[in-house]
Amino acid sequence: MKICAVICELNPCHFGHQALFDAARKNGATHIAAILSGDFVQRGEPALLPKWERAAQALSIGADLVIELPVPFATAGAETFAKGGVSLAGAIGTDFLAYGSECADLNSLNILANTLLSEKFSERLNDFLREGISFAAAREKTIEALCGKEMAALLKMPNNILAVEYEKAKKELHLSMDSMTIPRLGAVHDSLCDSSFQSSSRIRQEIFSDGDWFPMIPEKSAVILKEAITKGYAPASFKYAERAVLYALRKLQPEDLMHLPDISEGLENRIYAAVRNASSLESLYAQIKTKRYPLSRIRRIILSAFLGIQKTDTALLPPYLRILAIGKKGQELLHFIKSNTNLPIITHSSDHFALDSKAFHMIELEHLASDLYALCMPVPRPCGSDLTHGIIVSE
Repeated sequence: MKICAVICELNPCHFGHQALFDAARKNGATHIAAILSGDFVQRGEPALLPKWERAAQALSIGADLVIELPVPFATAGAETFAKGGVSLAGAIGTDFLAYGSECADLNSLNILANTLLSEKFSERLNDFLREGISFAAAREKTIEALCGKEMAALLKMPNNILAVEYEKAKKELHLSMDSMTIPRLGAVHDSLCDSSFQSSSRIRQEIFSDGDWFPMIPEKSAVILKEAITKGYAPASFKYAERAVLYALRKLQPEDLMHLPDISEGLENRIYAAVRNASSLESLYAQIKTKRYPLSRIRRIILSAFLGIQKTDTALLPPYLRILAIGKKGQELLHFIKSNTNLPIITHSSDHFALDSKAFHMIELEHLASDLYALCMPVPRPCGSDLTHGIIVSE
């Protein structure tokens, strides 16, 4: 048995994901586990499609088992997102991690990971942060000072950033798993290139504008998405729940905001003032963001406030393995995991009651997130689906 783990959002599933799973098979993977974000994603917004449909899509492109990345990690910045995903990969006995990156050079990615873990990096980073620039800009300047412009330029690309964080997390967690990376296929973010490998952002644009998105997605995944759209499950968006988000934020005091992830240096006061003045999410984001606090960070903070996620929720690693979907070889892999992991495995709602208090708190956050996600669908759904929905099984 040779186990590969792929940490992914599938927001939406596209041909680049298919290529990655195919490459993992060619690299010798007998079993592939997809570690999948739930109903909310790292962009600080609802996933386009509910997690159960995306889990089914993962099976359709080659996953054997789909494991949920708990919501506090799925909605965090790159470092915490990667650490959560890599820790679950380690917990299932992964032999190698597979991911896409713009540079597709493991040597360069590891040089950057080692640099980020060095004392010299921390010292220089703090010097640049004192200039009032964003963390990303300070990190880039620090890498340029320590490794040169060429290496620093790699950290301008989003998938390189995640790839470096994966490698860094492996080192921090003392995991011996290997890695493979393939070139990221398709356009960068919002480019309108004609490549058959379109970016997630480009495909999302087509879906939200009711454009010609079907050819941009693997056929089986496209059928799943089309069915979800017909049922009113997708595309999910905060536009359907905007007032609910603003209501949740208006209830919070600065001392409540202080406990949110990524809050520092009095940012809670800036958010509190903006919340009292803004009547839309776009207005709220615009009033809070600065050169030091980029939009991506602000969106994640606002999402955490809506979902009730606090700093303490990511202080520890994910405390369980929750199975969302099982493919043809999934039972073999699950049997292996049950015999080798130290984490509790959740396959039924009744498994929740055997969890310790910290793990139970996290699964409760997951249930709440799904209930709130139901308000973000084009046709809102009742509460409780996260407890009643069965595991997706592919024959």
